[in-house]
Amino acid sequence: MNIKRGLFRLWLVMSLFWVIGVGVVGSGYIKSDKWWKGDEWWEKDPLAFLPVRCEDARGTVNVDYEKLDAFEPWNQYRTPSTACYFTIEKLRALFPEYKDQSREEISRKLYDRIGWAPAFDGDRYEHTKIVSAVAIVPPLLLLIIGGLVGWALAGFKSSAKTS
Repeated sequence: MNIKRGLFRLWLVMSLFWVIGVGVVGSGYIKSDKWWKGDEWWEKDPLAFLPVRCEDARGTVNVDYEKLDAFEPWNQYRTPSTACYFTIEKLRALFPEYKDQSREEISRKLYDRIGWAPAFDGDRYEHTKIVSAVAIVPPLLLLIIGGLVGWALAGFKSSAKTS
């Protein structure tokens, strides 16, 4: 009977059950991550708009632009918390200085001008990393500790010398 092989097999089976159990319990957390469900806030239409400080707005309100609160939660608590939102077409028509720039350049300049932080995507795998660590680290620690204890106990075995 080989104790080491039996303990290793027991560790393997118990680790498999552990990983499956953590996966089942943590699946709800994983499904709340952006890589799983998509970037809901980015996929909404309002973020197709570009924010301009309302004192710099050109055109007619509710015709050329809309005055709204910041769409991003981290900008709703800044001053100003509202902006005048233009579509890219209206912005280029009313602001000729942005006519030849890319949408990304325009967006960056407008966010800097208004004093807001640009869109922050966040960690797409925030909960997945935690669930993965809980699933993998304890079995690995158990394997390392068990291997070290086995190695230490093997040092106490009497060596049988045959002559």
